[in-house]
Amino acid sequence: MDMKKHIAALCALCLLLFGGAALSETEIALSDAGVTAGAGVEVDGGDIAITQGGSYRVTGAMSEGCILVDADDVEIVWDGAQLSSSTAAPLTARGDLLLTLGEGGGVIRDLRRGRDVEADGAAIVAGGNVTVRGEGALEVSAQAGHGLRAAGLAMEGGALGVTAGGDGVHLEAEDGGALFALTGGQLTADADGRGVFAGGDAAIGGGDLRIRSAGDGLYAEGELDISGGALEISAGDGAGSASPTASYYGGFFGYDPFDFFFGGYDGYDDAPTPRGSDAVSASGIDMEGGSLVLSASGDGLRADGALTVRGGALSIACGESGLRAGGELDVLGGVLWVDECETGLTGAEVSVENAEASIVSAGEGVRADSGRGGSVRVLEGAKLAIASGGDGITAGADVELRGGEISVWCSGRSGAPLDAGGAVYTDGGTLIAAGRGDGGQVDEDSAQCALRARFNGTLRAGARVVVENGSGEAVFSFDAEEDFSRLLVTSPAIRQGETYTLYVEGEALGVATVDGAETYFRGAFTDGDDEDDERGGDDAQGAQPSRESGAERI
Repeated sequence: MDMKKHIAALCALCLLLFGGAALSETEIALSDAGVTAGAGVEVDGGDIAITQGGSYRVTGAMSEGCILVDADDVEIVWDGAQLSSSTAAPLTARGDLLLTLGEGGGVIRDLRRGRDVEADGAAIVAGGNVTVRGEGALEVSAQAGHGLRAAGLAMEGGALGVTAGGDGVHLEAEDGGALFALTGGQLTADADGRGVFAGGDAAIGGGDLRIRSAGDGLYAEGELDISGGALEISAGDGAGSASPTASYYGGFFGYDPFDFFFGGYDGYDDAPTPRGSDAVSASGIDMEGGSLVLSASGDGLRADGALTVRGGALSIACGESGLRAGGELDVLGGVLWVDECETGLTGAEVSVENAEASIVSAGEGVRADSGRGGSVRVLEGAKLAIASGGDGITAGADVELRGGEISVWCSGRSGAPLDAGGAVYTDGGTLIAAGRGDGGQVDEDSAQCALRARFNGTLRAGARVVVENGSGEAVFSFDAEEDFSRLLVTSPAIRQGETYTLYVEGEALGVATVDGAETYFRGAFTDGDDEDDERGGDDAQGAQPSRESGAERI
């Protein structure tokens, strides 16, 4: 990938410029009474210009001053220095800059008001790439503009804390290749704009990223690779700020806001309700490690193209989709908790394999929708648990259950555990699905048989349900997680021609002898003939699903 080559080139540049034997240092001592500095530094009142390459250690305090790096191959060691400016950026570099944070830490303050800051104004400005190293902590504040603006940022060590009226970190390069790389240290951003904006690719392989932002948390216009590190992001004031009416967008307005903004909608003239802010967003995302705790008024993890999770751990609470992809969404490893959302997983095609995912959603649990229909596939090694207010798994095309362990509980009045525009195929794995709607029929070509039950009333959450075979062995046994009146179960243990008995709280409510892809339990409290019965029990409205927050699990 071009991004990885870009990162390698950036690291090689830093080693070339600043590796090897330690550079001799020139001290710059800040003071309101006057600045003292050695060779390579020009001082004119509060204006300090570094004109020669080398290493410069900055100490002292100055309430009104600016440092300009007007040379190549410059390292600044910020060692306890405090620098403020109300007229210009306190620290500006014409090209690349290596910023080493000494144990003394320090402060940089941009005190300019909004009318005095140019559009891309920032407390720290660099025409090239900024690399941050060291052991200390630097606090950067920008009253009106961005915290740091550069062509790229490589965070390798130290603790950089940014408070900004604009973006915390704003990365933009003339060639469009602005890069954000976090491999060590800690970057904290508290921003009224976006936490981190990268006009190119981004890579996180280590370190800590902590963001509170009014806009998107981490936004990359290019590709995002996550292979390590820890991210804790709250965007748009977090999940609690999302509109409680989000769940009826589609039913009331007749469109999905995601489709409206990204090309899938063409039939409504009025402007839609604005989207919330996303915690992490990029053109494409590949995650194979790391720990993410995300809270957002919009989506948790969003890709305009493909989104792939191969490993790591995610805990998400959001107002829209937990994971959303404009292209394929593949969860192929790792652990995922989505404890609050409108939709858990959304993509043109959705696959879950060799991963553990727990979803609590106000609307759909998993949704696949594209111009070609969109399929949902649950494959070997998947452990998928869904508690949804709407449909559990819905697809414009097929739903394929070909392995894994699946639990779907729909609390809404008409929520269907499986809703397929095409066919439902079962071929391996275990499924327990319950709600108040029936959903798609299991296709006759399925390799695995399924059992269904329609109850004449509502069975309450907590009820003990057991399905026994003819030998009295329990094939299924579970406690109901939500009220339900429809049940669908399947596993390799269900075989053609065998007879099964359904018990609820120890009472036999139905018997079924398997004949075909689907067989209904029949008995005094079950109804296998009323195909059109959609009464959904005796409740006027289903309760919203609820699970405890997963934020503390990571």
